[in-house]
Amino acid sequence: MKKRLQNLKVINNIYLLCDNSKPYPLTSNYIILVMQGAADIIYNNTNYHLTQHMLLFGNFTNTIEIVNTSPEWQCVIIINTNPQVDEVIYSCLQIEKDWHKKLLFIHSHPVLTISDQVLANMQMIFQMFMAHSDSDNIYHQRIQYLLGQSVLFELFAWIDHEMQQHPSQRLEIDQSTDRKQQLMLEFMRLLRETKGRERSVSWYAEQMCITVKYLQAICRSTTNTSPTEIINRVSINEIKSLLLETNMTIKEVAMHMQFSSASSFCKYFHRLTGMSALSYREQR
Repeated sequence: MKKRLQNLKVINNIYLLCDNSKPYPLTSNYIILVMQGAADIIYNNTNYHLTQHMLLFGNFTNTIEIVNTSPEWQCVIIINTNPQVDEVIYSCLQIEKDWHKKLLFIHSHPVLTISDQVLANMQMIFQMFMAHSDSDNIYHQRIQYLLGQSVLFELFAWIDHEMQQHPSQRLEIDQSTDRKQQLMLEFMRLLRETKGRERSVSWYAEQMCITVKYLQAICRSTTNTSPTEIINRVSINEIKSLLLETNMTIKEVAMHMQFSSASSFCKYFHRLTGMSALSYREQR
């Protein structure tokens, strides 16, 4: 039976797949690292068989379903829920001159198999990262920032390796493709900043200095999804997080998400999820 990838157990910023845990929505970019066992999944309407040492680079704009898992299946899911992580990502992208090519390669090849050495390196960095995660010391926070960069650069190095091993799979990036990818990343950055509080496509197009029609074309060509669908998905995921993880009232959540009234908020949530906000909250 297919099941949505929602059952996640929270351990700081690392999430483990756990059937007995409460639903937690995927709200941003994420990485699934298979530790043991195997699973058949459908990601962005494509079938994948995940086994040990495989990484899946997920994006909140694409759906994912687990179809089958082996008895010993275990994976680690790293989800970006921390604004500081965005700072780390963008600092790496500024340093990496060919980041467009890498992100386009990931978009076309979301599943990669990493070596034992890369896995060992990532595990070591993660352990050090988590050791400093709760510290208020400014130097420890700086160490965590640099360790975050180290994880991304470790992945960049492996992606370079994969692109060299499979030259036929390299993407020829023309100027128009490069421009669309930059704009899509800018759209995603705005979505991370607003967390769905802005739900007008025209607002995002205006911020990006492009037309609504062009933004629609960019989303269709890069994600096969409309900007409205993407915005709604981000907005609903943020609302779900607020309902499950805070004690805000329904009215307060509606105000926080910039709805004109609690009534319009409830209608919006029911239209997109098929259930009431109160019923969803009772899952806590």
